[in-house]
Amino acid sequence: MSGFTFLTKEQCFGDKQGNGQLDILKKRGVKAEITDFAILLGKKTYLSDYWLKNNVDTEAATILEGKRPFYELINSSSIGVRPVFEFSDKESIPTNGEGIKEADDGVLEIEYGYYPQKAASLEMQDELEKAYNNGNIILARNKYTTASKNYYEYNYKGKKYVRVEAVCTQDRYFDNKFKLSNGKEYERGDNVWVEVQPVKWLVDKEAHLAVAEKVIFSGVPFSKEKEYRTEDFDKTYIKVFMDMFLSKEMFQEIDRNANPYNLDFSDVSEEDIIRE
Repeated sequence: MSGFTFLTKEQCFGDKQGNGQLDILKKRGVKAEITDFAILLGKKTYLSDYWLKNNVDTEAATILEGKRPFYELINSSSIGVRPVFEFSDKESIPTNGEGIKEADDGVLEIEYGYYPQKAASLEMQDELEKAYNNGNIILARNKYTTASKNYYEYNYKGKKYVRVEAVCTQDRYFDNKFKLSNGKEYERGDNVWVEVQPVKWLVDKEAHLAVAEKVIFSGVPFSKEKEYRTEDFDKTYIKVFMDMFLSKEMFQEIDRNANPYNLDFSDVSEEDIIRE
């Protein structure tokens, strides 16, 4: 997968004439749930915001509180990322194998790729940490790159997890604490086990776009340049990050399943393969 992009303000809200808003957003709204992984990486937990492609000089548009456009400095690393990808036709939409499903509101949904998303339950947090400290957990080869470090995947009782150190933005409104979906309050520096889950996308077949249902990560600035123009999106830091890391790591499990023996064919001759 390559070619991740962002929504535009017009796709979220329509233009002055009310045209251009994506059908899936008319039905679902522009607000998106934030994954625990995104919060841990630097998301401002009191805002449901994510980057858009639009710009005003040194700022880029975001969705503020899931309601309206807002502009944030492009060097901010506390804004979330809700990726989008294009497809040529309905028959070419990729999935993890389950196909396309239609929700009750008529929105088409797919699961495609895997990514850390939800904090494990409190009971499982304790169990995983104990297994980790005792060396009773299997380290996998899959990894996930963030702005702060690489997180490697662990297999435990048929599920996959990463052990994430919280680098979230501290804010005076929250007394330097934040709550995740498992109901526990954490602080910067705490280690949290996050489950790797299938990524759900909302499919707009008319616009030929698939939009991530959730804000899946944060902690990466939109750009490190002083100014930004929408036509330069492909050169921005966040776009390069998605192309170099997200586009590979989100689908590494699918690629491994396609090559179950994990052979690096660049180092294996045809004779060796045949001999096996």
